Amino acid sequence: MEKENWSKGKPGGCVITDTPEGLPENSGHSGTDANKYYGGALVCESVWRKKDVALISAAPKMLRALQSILNTIQNSDTYWIDSPEKGGFDRIEIEETIAQACTITNFNVLDENLYEHSKPKDRTLSRLIQISEMGMGMEMMGSYSFGYKDVMSGLYLEKVWSYSDEEWKDYIDWAKELISKKQK
Repeated sequence: MEKENWSKGKPGGCVITDTPEGLPENSGHSGTDANKYYGGALVCESVWRKKDVALISAAPKMLRALQSILNTIQNSDTYWIDSPEKGGFDRIEIEETIAQACTITNFNVLDENLYEHSKPKDRTLSRLIQISEMGMGMEMMGSYSFGYKDVMSGLYLEKVWSYSDEEWKDYIDWAKELISKKQK
């Protein structure tokens, strides 16, 4: 997942991001005017309570923390680490919370069918989250392939599992470029 930071914007009741990628151009959410008025690219506005602004602002950092905890649980040999009754973490609640935060498409990033047992789960999770965040429209198309309606298809699950980091970055950059052109 790309590291993104959110914070309280200049006017009260809004949250801004330091990563405007994926926000529509000429919508007032990003660009010079948004930076002047909001103090950055707009995530949301009209949030009434200050405590909600603080909570929303912390969301990306909390998600990264939960993903790190889940990775620790998955790679631990400590038998009680995912047993809350023994002082460990509630793995199921962590997975459900990550899924709630990352399911903005028609697939659940924690669906066990999307993981190959011989591949690193944390890498697959990171890549599925990238897919789910792309332009608010990348979705599952058919059996275990992803695409963006009227733009591209053919990102098969095997690519998620098997591409090297460099191949994956190149593929995602290409897909983001196509999506960006479609949004203009």
